[in-house]
Amino acid sequence: MILYKGSKLNNKVGLLNPKVFKKYLALFLEDIDKYCNTFKKEKAYQENEIDKQLHYVRRMLNPCMEVINDKTPLFQIFTSPKVFAYMRSLVVSVRNDKVCYYMLKKFSNKISEVSWARTGKRFMHDEDLPDQHKKKHHNYTDIVQFELHDKISSCVDANKAYLSYVNIDAFKMIMREIKRFSKHNFDYLELVCWMVSYTKFVKTYKDELETPVPFSSKSLALKAKLEYQILTKGREFKACYL
Repeated sequence: MILYKGSKLNNKVGLLNPKVFKKYLALFLEDIDKYCNTFKKEKAYQENEIDKQLHYVRRMLNPCMEVINDKTPLFQIFTSPKVFAYMRSLVVSVRNDKVCYYMLKKFSNKISEVSWARTGKRFMHDEDLPDQHKKKHHNYTDIVQFELHDKISSCVDANKAYLSYVNIDAFKMIMREIKRFSKHNFDYLELVCWMVSYTKFVKTYKDELETPVPFSSKSLALKAKLEYQILTKGREFKACYL
């Protein structure tokens, strides 16, 4: 999994073959620069908006939505070009909750009656009593770490022969660490979920891809284990004492 942090691209836990990662690093940066140059803006906040829309939606939300859409029709209102183009046409000072409130009214009153997950109240109805649902109603971390843990491991392990340049040793090590210490590890949960997406992609298009090139490194796997322990324990300490 490749993480983008400012101007740095990070091959997290050495999951990809370092030589391949280094070889294609210039292409990744070129891709990012192409977006910046194509959608050049005058002010920094405008550049940040473009980055969030392109990288957050393109890299994260779209694959998830596509999986859901395979099972049932799915539409996300606020990624419509007409909607976000309109929002960006407004000066920042008038972009507030009222815009979303009246936009929802335009589609259906039923949507406006649904409680907002952040407050448990109808959107823009501060006088409401909150519903009794937990804010973490989806329990994403528990689902990944406990309910789906073995399925994730089995899915990747059963198809490892097709996964070119992926360090399966590092993946297995992180899965074991997740089971041993299941706190303060959300970024690692995203990583293993990404592995399932990548595995499904490879299975779907395996006849059109190059011959798989296996990769394994126990030393990188041990390094991944150490990094996981340091990061998660450090986060635990910070949460308790700082």
